[in-house]
Amino acid sequence: KNRVVEWELSDFQALNPFNSTDANSTYAEEQIFDRLIAIDRKTMEYNVPWLAEAMPVESADHLSYDFHLRKDVKWADGKPLTGEDVIFSLKALKNPFNVLSAQKRVYVDAIHSVELVDNDPYHVRFTLWKPYFLVMQAAFGDALYILPKHLFDPKALTDQYSWDDIAVIVEGAGNKQIDSVMLAKHKNAAMSEFAEFFSKAELSRDPKYIQGSGPYKLDEWKTQQFVRLVRNPNY
Repeated sequence: KNRVVEWELSDFQALNPFNSTDANSTYAEEQIFDRLIAIDRKTMEYNVPWLAEAMPVESADHLSYDFHLRKDVKWADGKPLTGEDVIFSLKALKNPFNVLSAQKRVYVDAIHSVELVDNDPYHVRFTLWKPYFLVMQAAFGDALYILPKHLFDPKALTDQYSWDDIAVIVEGAGNKQIDSVMLAKHKNAAMSEFAEFFSKAELSRDPKYIQGSGPYKLDEWKTQQFVRLVRNPNY
């Protein structure tokens, strides 16, 4: 009946890519959510633009990365994916009050902020506070899934705390582990409230929230890239 049934060894821990760490969840999340770039399964290089129109423009000092987002991507409910979703996703992942995302947050710690360029909703610039040689692979191509802001942040709590509010904790810790003492010292009501909401089980299980950024129309070049990925014997 045109149906594929795949047996898994265990239930998914969650379907929120920032709050889960098990392999089964990751496998499922990769079918739902997307990143800015993807890996070429043949060369194992992160050089395939995915949610981005092209690979980012990197500054000479390796501290800023400009992405132009595709304009044909929509969430499952029909709303367009824009730079506001990118900004939200990084703010959500970098929130130090969410203990569930600590394991994945380390891969974006070097990123200070991401903002719209000239208020263009499809042009974003990531700014790092220190160079990170794996930012392309570990952050843009792996840990930083792009999530729908309108579903995961209905009260716009992430708009109520700034990049500097995050930096005083994350960047202030340097190479030390962020502990409860540091969090208490820099307690932020909006960050704390968002972390509590974002950690709720329903956000990891309720279909209302589990809405990905596809399907969307691929142009000829990206169709070729996609077919090459899924037909590669190493995929």
